[in-house]
Amino acid sequence: MSSSFFSMNAFEKFNLPFALNINLEDLEQRYFKAQHQYHPDRLKVSKVAHENATDGYAAAFNEAYQLLKDPLKRADHLLKCLGWLASDENLSGAQDPKLLALMMNLNERIEDAVTEKAKKNLSCFLENEIQQSWNELESSIDSQDKGNAVTLLTKLKYLNRLKLNLK
Repeated sequence: MSSSFFSMNAFEKFNLPFALNINLEDLEQRYFKAQHQYHPDRLKVSKVAHENATDGYAAAFNEAYQLLKDPLKRADHLLKCLGWLASDENLSGAQDPKLLALMMNLNERIEDAVTEKAKKNLSCFLENEIQQSWNELESSIDSQDKGNAVTLLTKLKYLNRLKLNLK
């Protein structure tokens, strides 16, 4: 491995295609193979160089693995790799009136959901919205619709946060 390894994105580190949906079992196998290959006991270098090299590679693989195994982080990373989202860009749904209206409506529904049945119904609704938005995000990426992809990523982050807060 060379110093260029550290400038690679997470997909490149594991030699995976730039895709929203990836095979998580394949990712895990590649991760464990990399961890085994770059384990400190396997590298034959001086002790100081050995520790620095293995720590750096292990940390880089671990960070890339954590990023790719989480669907939202992977989507965010993919949009950044495509140049559709700046590294420091903060997503805001306030730019899209339909998304803003949905957010306000869902906040009201969460406040009104006091019974377990109401919470379960809302949770099912959120699951359906998440799945539909995920499918739309995949289509937007395939059709190179940058604006819609960024809006959908914002929506997905918000819906997932609501779902976690509902529990």
